[in-house]
Amino acid sequence: MKVAIYDIQSGRIDRVVFGPKTQIQQQALDGESFLDITGNDAADDASWYVDLSGDEPGLRQRAAMNPSVSTSTGQAEITNMPDPCEIHWKGQYAEATGGAATLTFDEPGTYTLTLRAEPAYLPHTLEVDIP
Repeated sequence: MKVAIYDIQSGRIDRVVFGPKTQIQQQALDGESFLDITGNDAADDASWYVDLSGDEPGLRQRAAMNPSVSTSTGQAEITNMPDPCEIHWKGQYAEATGGAATLTFDEPGTYTLTLRAEPAYLPHTLEVDIP
């Protein structure tokens, strides 16, 4: 049996394990449950999640983000993001709602931004050049 052990609040898959059902039930920690994914050879904890929105949990593939970025002096505007979405850069963090955010930078330069909207989306990294 192949199962995904997942966080019961978010649906994030913490690990994928193989074994008899009795042993698998013992591997789920507090705050976790499991979903039988036997027969799905592609499912893993990096690119799949457990959708908790329906009556029964279901295995779903994480979607790729396709954000748009425009820059101006000291600012970057990011649109077309999932809602909500976390933005991480240089030890800083912002949470964007409504699918868009405007970030302000004190100095010009190239910044690496990581966007996270887990578990339904894969993390997305982009570089922005701030004039």
